[in-house]
Amino acid sequence: MANLVDITYDGFIAMFPEFADTTAYPRGTVDGYIIQAQCYISPNNVGEMTGKSRELAIYLMIAHLLTLNSYVMEGNATPMLMQSANIDNVQINLTPPAAQNMRDQWYAYTMYGIRLKALLDSFIGMGFYVPCNHSWGI
Repeated sequence: MANLVDITYDGFIAMFPEFADTTAYPRGTVDGYIIQAQCYISPNNVGEMTGKSRELAIYLMIAHLLTLNSYVMEGNATPMLMQSANIDNVQINLTPPAAQNMRDQWYAYTMYGIRLKALLDSFIGMGFYVPCNHSWGI
C-alpha cells in the first residue's frame, strides 16, 4: 500500500494550528480522529482527488470531526442559527443551517465541513468530457 497519502499528527497541526492545544485536544484524541477521518475519506491516492487535495480533504475531515466533538463536550449537541429570542420569558428559537439534505447539513455544522464539502464537490460535482475523433458524416 505504497500509494497512500501521508496523514500525520504533525501534518494536521501544521495545517490547522488551532488544534495544537493539547489540553483542549489531547494527542490521543486527535490520533483517534485521524483514524476515523480515514474511514470517511480513503487515504488511497487514487481517483480524481489525489495528492495534496486528498490530504487536505482528510485533514479537513479531522478538523470537522474534532469540532463536532467539541460541540458535544461543551453541551451543545449541534450548532444552530438563532432565529429569535425573548428576554423576559427566555424563549429562543433555533434552526439548523439550511441544507438540501442531511449530508449537506452535517457538513454545514462547522467551517471545516463547509470547506470540505466545497472541495469534495469540486471533484464530484462535474461531469466528464470524453473527446471523440469520429466523423459522423454530418
